[in-house]
Amino acid sequence: MEDISDVYLTDFVPSVYTSPCTMYYKQNEKQRKWHIFAERNGVVIILYNSTRDVLILKIKTPTTAQIAKEEILEECGYDVAISHLEQIGTIKNLSVTTGARSTFYYCEVTDEMRVSKGGGEEGENVEVVEMPTTEVINYATNPEYVSSPVNFMYGLYWFLYNKYDKSKNGFK
Repeated sequence: MEDISDVYLTDFVPSVYTSPCTMYYKQNEKQRKWHIFAERNGVVIILYNSTRDVLILKIKTPTTAQIAKEEILEECGYDVAISHLEQIGTIKNLSVTTGARSTFYYCEVTDEMRVSKGGGEEGENVEVVEMPTTEVINYATNPEYVSSPVNFMYGLYWFLYNKYDKSKNGFK
């Protein structure tokens, strides 16, 4: 865990990821307005390294399979073909008023596909976690971890339900 200090709050400063705005619309012929945050669509990539039976967890905000491929290489160090990316689906983010969506991709990798250490570009604080599937099961089924982001937990559950060999490690 990193040492974080000197935390403080300021007025919101728009960024490339989100910005406040006002939405105007008519409801039952009456003009209305609603203050919202505009968000970019994103993608969640679930990588499973079958060589070592670990999930590689990384959440980022690109929007296409090509960008997902580039992010896997840049941030996780695996060179994967776009044809190996399996699109799981697209869901609305929790802040449904913005209309932003996350597109999920799954890809199985092996140690032989790793061509670099990954970690992102200079200045990015990217932490890539390799979690053994036994820990994934404990994490996903332990009620202590309810503070995890919904997209993250969806990815774990999707993997366990759809891809994980349930005969391993006593998972039912």
